Amino acid sequence: MRLWAAWAALAWERLWPRLWPAVAVFGATLALILLDVLSRLPPWLHATVLAAALAALIALIWTAIAGTAWPDRSNARRRLEQDSGFEHRPLTAMEDAQSAGVMDPGSRLLWNAHLLRLRAATTRWVVRPPRPGLASQDPYGLRGGLGLLLVIAVVVAGADWDARLGRNLVPAFAGSSPATPPSLDVSVSPPGYTGAPPVYLQPAPRDPGAPENAPPTAPPDAVEIPAGSTLLARVSGGSEPPVLSIGGERTAFEALGDDGFEVEETISAGSGLSISQDGTTLGVWSIRVIPDLAPEIAFTEPPRATERNALRLAYQAKDDYGIESISATLLLELDAESSLEREPLTLELPPPGTATTSADGVFFQDLTAHPWAGEPVRVRLAASDNAGNTGQSSQMLVRLPEREFLHPVAQAIVEQRRTLIRDVAAAESVAEGLYGLSAQVNRYDGDTVVFLALRTAARRLIFAQSRVSDAVDPVAQLLWDTALRIEDGDLSLMERELRAAQEDLRRALISEASDEEIAELTDRLEAALERYLDALARDMARHAPNEPGQPQSPPGSLLPSTDFTEMIDALRAMNESGARDQARQMLSELQDMLESLQTGRQAVEQNQAMEALNAMMDEMQSLMTAQQALFDDTHQSGSGAGTQTPDDAGEPGVPGMSGSPEPFGGSRLPRSLFDSTPGSTAPSQPGIGEPAEQQATAEELAELARRQDEIRRNLGEMMRQIGEMTGSIPEELGGAEQAMRQSGQSLTGGDAGGSLPPQEQALEGMRQGTQSFLNTVLDRMAQQGQGTAAIPGSGNGAGQDGRDPLGRPTDGSGTYADDDVDLPGRDATERARAILEELRRRAGDQSRPEIERDYVDRLLERF
Repeated sequence: MRLWAAWAALAWERLWPRLWPAVAVFGATLALILLDVLSRLPPWLHATVLAAALAALIALIWTAIAGTAWPDRSNARRRLEQDSGFEHRPLTAMEDAQSAGVMDPGSRLLWNAHLLRLRAATTRWVVRPPRPGLASQDPYGLRGGLGLLLVIAVVVAGADWDARLGRNLVPAFAGSSPATPPSLDVSVSPPGYTGAPPVYLQPAPRDPGAPENAPPTAPPDAVEIPAGSTLLARVSGGSEPPVLSIGGERTAFEALGDDGFEVEETISAGSGLSISQDGTTLGVWSIRVIPDLAPEIAFTEPPRATERNALRLAYQAKDDYGIESISATLLLELDAESSLEREPLTLELPPPGTATTSADGVFFQDLTAHPWAGEPVRVRLAASDNAGNTGQSSQMLVRLPEREFLHPVAQAIVEQRRTLIRDVAAAESVAEGLYGLSAQVNRYDGDTVVFLALRTAARRLIFAQSRVSDAVDPVAQLLWDTALRIEDGDLSLMERELRAAQEDLRRALISEASDEEIAELTDRLEAALERYLDALARDMARHAPNEPGQPQSPPGSLLPSTDFTEMIDALRAMNESGARDQARQMLSELQDMLESLQTGRQAVEQNQAMEALNAMMDEMQSLMTAQQALFDDTHQSGSGAGTQTPDDAGEPGVPGMSGSPEPFGGSRLPRSLFDSTPGSTAPSQPGIGEPAEQQATAEELAELARRQDEIRRNLGEMMRQIGEMTGSIPEELGGAEQAMRQSGQSLTGGDAGGSLPPQEQALEGMRQGTQSFLNTVLDRMAQQGQGTAAIPGSGNGAGQDGRDPLGRPTDGSGTYADDDVDLPGRDATERARAILEELRRRAGDQSRPEIERDYVDRLLERF
């Protein structure tokens, strides 16, 4: 065996240097095949290269084998002796035979001892690897380059090695057809956020009358493709890689392992699409790329403050495929000397939902604790879609809602907070002020929490030293919470918890959270709502006590909590039935109703304003009644008999009168608004042209003048009150006061007839001035969102603009009209629950087909 190994090593050393050129030709040809080079050559050149390579390979192998001197046994024996390191050629000696003394026992014994010595000396046999010495024949190391080329070719070919071998070993001569005719599959997948289905492009049917080799024509209708769609095309068959052309841009297909080609491309523009192979057009289409437009968003009404001092933003947004996010940016509108921070404030509005193309919503944000509260800002809305396009609304100027505190200690705390926010350097003085407030325990009823909060805030400002700016925000928040505690008790805390519960449930509904999580958040919202309503009822009862002698109403009776309970129950039923969109709408309506609730102090302030307005209307009615009575008495006095003149129609009548002597004339307001004695009529007057029975004495004229002066002074006091309420005094009342002064002067001078025209002017001025004052008050109340039902003769007492405390329209009898309240009926809820139970039953029925059960499972996951 060792001799055979030595013979093979010698044979390889002699054959390999002669066989190397053939191996180099074979390796180079194989590299060209794996690199797919030969298939790209013209067929005649492709065949020539293959034939030349094969001929060279055969010739070189034959030459190498024929020209090699093969070793014999002696050469192998000598190679084994040399590799084993033996001296004196022991293998050759062991094959020798005894030439003399064969019959001599002594000589044979000596020969056998010689052989034993040789075998003992040759116990270790070694055959070393062949050493053909190729390096001496390849001084430039070309064999290394060939090996590297083969490695690269194998890596490039990858799984396509077998297909490349087939293409490169069989030339595609002219006139030959591929093994399989090319087939084309083209699909266009729109972006997922569009919700559009995939589009499969089919070539237009060939015209029967067209030549056989005529290229296909495009379908008559252009294919609408959303921008950003992904085109996937596959070609099976053919020899050359196809080419995709979109709007003039060409993209080559990539070869697949199954004798096919594939390309994937994103379509963003272009009007034509074609695929060609080997100079032949496989398919052509006209396309129309639909761009993804930016969303549109606008205010549906100007931003305003709610009854709970929240900023209300009503908006409407739409997009062609879906709205991803909505935000509001607030920019402070102040002069250059303002010390407030000017960085824009961005509010993230709740997204409208998955693949929502239009949204009509209302967003509430409590910014009363923000440093910009009470300042004018410009609000701009922005909406973004899934493609990153953003649309903006126009800017709206609004003054941010500001909380007004009535408690003096709360006012002082808020003032110190405002000073700290606007001037960090005033931290030391603010701390001193807080220490002073904390010492006045009687002013805040000795509340331990308030005392500790004020002391803590002061200490933090003092100990902050050089890092006061880091302590401003937490101290400002602590002072705000303390002021709310003094002003509202636990109402503000309950309101904050309610807002957080609403926001958490809204986000869970949008993010498609699990049913268990939504049910838990709904229960949390219901509990927070109950606590808030209880706190609100206590606050209303505290600020709106019953009249003396009236029974005390329980706090819970001030609010219709059953309405909220029904909405929570409906919200829970919608979640159980999978109606997430309706649940989000119901939650928005619930929040809108809560925002329209007034706090107890606001309700009391509105009632007090109404009472003050009613008192002023009664007083004005009394003044006009007194002036009318003075006019009648002056006319009935004897001094007026001889001064009667025709009226405006040319008929004799009362001096200075032009129509009815009533204070409101033909355009008077309803008597129920002013008359203290409804149904009363003016005193009778003497007949026209009839003389008075007697002339007034000087004492009677003096009494009339005194009454006129008293009415004038009362009118002046009324004008002062009107000025304090509205900031301005109607000009008509000023003219009435001047007319009364003239009337008094005439009566003092004994001219009763001369005092009648000024008195008539005074009555008319009082009537017009009262109407002007009332219109001003009503317009102001309408702008502030307050109602007019408390004004006599202006409504039915239903509340704000004929609405109940929840903002619902009333039907005129004090009860609300439920025409616009969209609550699901019991039948709809039960039907949805029945459908859900049927789906669950079918999902658990193993006898149904698997495809049906999979479909039902997907429905249950969604709903």
